[in-house]
Amino acid sequence: METEAATARQLAPLADTDINWDMNLGYSDNVDKKSYHMQMVAVQAIVGLAAGTCSSVITTPIYIVKTQLQVIDDYGVGRPSVLKTTKMLLREDGWK
Repeated sequence: METEAATARQLAPLADTDINWDMNLGYSDNVDKKSYHMQMVAVQAIVGLAAGTCSSVITTPIYIVKTQLQVIDDYGVGRPSVLKTTKMLLREDGWK
């Protein structure tokens, strides 16, 4: 029982944690100048766009190499490695 009470006391400050958009947007405690709803939506949209772009830039080349490895018919000497396939793709198609 004692440990449960101690854990509850430790987690209590975390329960009240909330994102304070006004402070994050630089308005601090100034009551006269508060953020607008559209400003918060714009910030969230920009962050979401950046996250989606980073995700696409990282994963798309990996998917292209994976797909190429799946459809190769002529193995020649042996099954090509990821590095060989990447070099082949760059040699044949280049950067796009």
